[in-house]
Amino acid sequence: MMCGYIKGVLRLIALGLVPAGKLSHLTIEHDPWCPAVGGAGSMPCRPEFFLDGVRMMFPEEADPEGRGRR
Repeated sequence: MMCGYIKGVLRLIALGLVPAGKLSHLTIEHDPWCPAVGGAGSMPCRPEFFLDGVRMMFPEEADPEGRGRR
């Protein structure tokens, strides 16, 4: 059970959130139980993405009624 963080990175690129031709720093914060970082929990990991220190949100996370994740 992987968390799909590579899919998340590809989504950031596809949405145009990663600027082309610019050096950027991408940080991915995994849940502590994520298998990608050695965890063994039964809950799905939902990593958070930070580009140059700013949290990147996918459209479904920016739901004004709070129905997105976390």
